Formats: sequence, C-alpha cells, structure tokens
Amino acid sequence: MIPSLVLALAALLPCSDVVPAEAKPTLAQMAETAQRDPAAVVPLIVEGSRTLVGLPVSSAREIGDMLEPFCDRAFFSPERLPGMERLGLLLHKVEKGENPTTIARRYKIGPGLLAYLNASCASGPS
Repeated sequence: MIPSLVLALAALLPCSDVVPAEAKPTLAQMAETAQRDPAAVVPLIVEGSRTLVGLPVSSAREIGDMLEPFCDRAFFSPERLPGMERLGLLLHKVEKGENPTTIARRYKIGPGLLAYLNASCASGPS
C-alpha cells in the first residue's frame, strides 16, 4: 500500500522541476548526421523504415529517395558500418571447404542472392 501512496503524492507535486526530453531528430537531421558519421547510417535506415509504414505513396517515395544512398552504402558497399547486424547484415569469414551453396544454406538465402550481395568481392582480395 505504501508504494501507491508514494506514487499518488508524487503526482501531486508541482512539475516545475521536470526537464523536457530532447526533441527527437527529424529524418533530414539524421541524414545530415549520417553523411558525416558512419555510426549514424544504420539508425537512419531503421528509423526511416519505421516511418515509411502507413505513409501515402508520395511521402513514402520522398523518404525512400532520401534513404536510397544510405541503403546502397549499407547493403552493397564493402564498408563495415556500426550496427549492421540490426539490418541483418554480417561478415562471414569463409573457412576452408566452404562454398557459396553451403554458406547460403547456413544463412537461409539462395546462392544467387549471396553472389549478388557479394559481387564486389568476386574478384577476391586486392
């Protein structure tokens, strides 16, 4: 009974000491940050993807166009970005005896998609 009393009393206290939370950055602000900071790319893609759900096509297209270079960077460049695992991307070190089919099976994707996602690595290390 005491915890509810404490909560009830806290609700009656004046709110002048309450510090407002920082405003959540807009997608445009997040994109600007992501251009300078690789660690901001994945959070931008995640937040942009959340925002797309339920938007009218014209608004969704605008956001999609804004996200496209960041998605290209995350999904199709050899660059390793912080937090890529949140997008389902990981680095796999090929062990002796592995081939594209066994690797693709391990990650439950087709060998064709594996080859497509790794086209920049096809020629081997430079």
